[in-house]
Amino acid sequence: MNGQALKIFGIIQMLFSAVIFIFSSESKPALVIGGILLLIGLILFFIPQKKDKNEPVPSNENPIIHYINSNLMNDSITIDSVAEHFKLSTNYIQERVKTETGLSYADYINQKRIDKAKD
Repeated sequence: MNGQALKIFGIIQMLFSAVIFIFSSESKPALVIGGILLLIGLILFFIPQKKDKNEPVPSNENPIIHYINSNLMNDSITIDSVAEHFKLSTNYIQERVKTETGLSYADYINQKRIDKAKD
């Protein structure tokens, strides 16, 4: 067996042992609860966590502006796609961009793309 298969086998063996321990007739209630918590912990430990492919948002930057800046060169970065991403209305996105930047959504995108092209 390769290393990955051995790791999976070990995990299955631990889970199986925890289940047997929980349901054994000689276990005391406190030990059963401990076994259940151990089983839950093992399951949660090995469930893959969703990773955000975007870099973390700096604490002083609006998440909407950060998302727009991170996706500037993507042709499909429309106000509709931003609104869909954040589950907000396009009017709200437009207001937030205007408040944060002083520019309309389209003007902000165009200005940022021009600035990026100059670099």
